[in-house]
Amino acid sequence: MSSDEELSDLLEDVCSEDTDTRKEARKEIEEIGEKATEPLIEKLDEEEKRDRLEAARMLGRIGDPRAVEPLVESLDDPEKVVRKRAVKSLIDIGEESIEQLLDVLESPDELVVKGAVQALGEIGDPDTAEELIPLIDYPSKNVRKETAKALGLIGERDALHPLDEALKDEEWIVRVWAAYAIGQIDPDTAETELLSDVLEGEPSNVEKDDKVEAYKLAGKIGDAQVVDPLVESLDDPERTVRNRAVKALVKIGEESIDSLIDVLESDEQVVKEGAIEALGEIGSEEAVPHIVPFLYEPSVELRKLAAQALGKIGSSKAMDPLIEALEDEEWPVRMWACYALGLIGNKMGATDPLMDALKDPVKHVRLAAVNALGDLGSKSAVGRIQTMLKKDDEIVRMEAAHALGRIGARRSVRPLIRALEDEAREVRIYAAMSLGRIGDKRAVSALNKQFTDGDLELSKAVARALLDIGTAKAKRDVRKFTDNAVNQELKEELEKILG
Repeated sequence: MSSDEELSDLLEDVCSEDTDTRKEARKEIEEIGEKATEPLIEKLDEEEKRDRLEAARMLGRIGDPRAVEPLVESLDDPEKVVRKRAVKSLIDIGEESIEQLLDVLESPDELVVKGAVQALGEIGDPDTAEELIPLIDYPSKNVRKETAKALGLIGERDALHPLDEALKDEEWIVRVWAAYAIGQIDPDTAETELLSDVLEGEPSNVEKDDKVEAYKLAGKIGDAQVVDPLVESLDDPERTVRNRAVKALVKIGEESIDSLIDVLESDEQVVKEGAIEALGEIGSEEAVPHIVPFLYEPSVELRKLAAQALGKIGSSKAMDPLIEALEDEEWPVRMWACYALGLIGNKMGATDPLMDALKDPVKHVRLAAVNALGDLGSKSAVGRIQTMLKKDDEIVRMEAAHALGRIGARRSVRPLIRALEDEAREVRIYAAMSLGRIGDKRAVSALNKQFTDGDLELSKAVARALLDIGTAKAKRDVRKFTDNAVNQELKEELEKILG
């Protein structure tokens, strides 16, 4: 096959729907380098979105300056994902892109100007600040916002006065980015106080995406001064906004705790939900006595979130209320109480109640109880878990096999060997993994029978288990199967495992 034909095939493969095929083609095209530039440029005009996207991606990776002009033209592509990739590729090409990006700042097309501003900001050449500053007054909110962001990244002090003026912009999100940019350029400025003032001045008509972006930025700064406006946003009507506020408060961490505990007394359920979730993620032990009462709330959602949060915090002070929650009338609460008890890790107090939960009529609760007993390493539960390995639902059998390996009792070896014949593939995989973890040589012969060219994941699990057991015979069995494997992908994976 000629090199041109090979490249043509790779250009088809790089647009394949198969992920592995695309990855391999990308690697080979990158190795070909600048010889692929012209054909890739032609693909930027293809009708299919994936063709244009992959062409833009590969032109950035190759880094040939000839790609700059066509990538700049792609800044007005009808598909957002292609435009974003074109921007990234122009950034990857770097200084060679600057001149043409500056040229299109006067384009009548807002999308082109926005993309050029984004790229110039990330490239970060100080000489471009002078050309960008006038765009802080651009008619479009999105361009003004990107300009503030870019000026912050470039860091030229000449931008401070225009950014200070942008703090009066009619659009809240522009004011947010102007405050952040000022702090980037002049670290001595009270950046977080400035941003906090802007966040607290949030008008009622702000778009959802702008709020999400602003709260993400607040979390990035991670300062206590932005806590109050974030907490206030926990009652936002949009779930995505509330979720972003929670993430930001979690990132800020301990300095959020007092304010979050305070709003647990809110009349708004969504505020309490967000506060409980954030306190759990932060892992605040001082919040435990404030969260425990929510296990007795009428709201199922609040009871469930309280159980989740108490598990993440991991304080033994929550054990007794969580054990009571195993009797809750709603199965999601019982399920999360099981998981929480496993995370807290008090084997002595939790094993018996969790063994009782193995009889729960709902499989999700039984699954959580098995998982928790595995986390606790409860050897007294081994017999009960072995019974579940034989006759429960498939997903519970799988978790039972996994738990027995974590507990590590040698009396589980024979039940796990039998589980290698389970009708469910996932159960067989977990049984193999657990036999490897226990490390008993009695399992070698049974594991060896599970090798198959037709199941990559099962054979990999078997190989790892045999190597974990570590006898000379086990190692020979893995080497023999690897050498005789017909499936080339399996052979390669096993060679990696063998090292």
